[in-house]
Amino acid sequence: MSPLPKSDNPLLVRSIRSGTLEWESLLTAVGTETIDGFRPDVDVVHDPHWYGMEAGQLCAAMPQTAGSVLFGADETAVTSAEFPILVVDLDENCPPFRCLAAELWSVENNLNVLTRTGKSSRAQSTRTACIAVTVRRPRRRKPIQCVCFVPHPPTTRA
Repeated sequence: MSPLPKSDNPLLVRSIRSGTLEWESLLTAVGTETIDGFRPDVDVVHDPHWYGMEAGQLCAAMPQTAGSVLFGADETAVTSAEFPILVVDLDENCPPFRCLAAELWSVENNLNVLTRTGKSSRAQSTRTACIAVTVRRPRRRKPIQCVCFVPHPPTTRA
């Protein structure tokens, strides 16, 4: 399998052939700045070669110099109203989860910040924890999963 393209930014990879209009809407949601001017720094991969690939296959195709996170636009992400994008932490500090397209900026910033500063997130993993929280919203059928990064207190030896 050929590798995904090298990039200084995390990749957002389309892995579903259908849903062209929905895909364009997802890209609009990802690229829309928040009221505070935030948006994710991602590079979009829209190549039919990656259609039908599962998250594990995409991770295996990541270049060694890639960042610490991969975003997947699979069938669930493209066909759901709020575009819950698959998030894979390549350093395996937390399990894969979904993030709404409008909130992707926050996840990208938190999971990728250590890579940008040249620090290994594996070295930092003892100081942070990834906590997934399921949020049930009124008048919505499906709950959403939110992820929080919580600092661990320093460890002291007795």
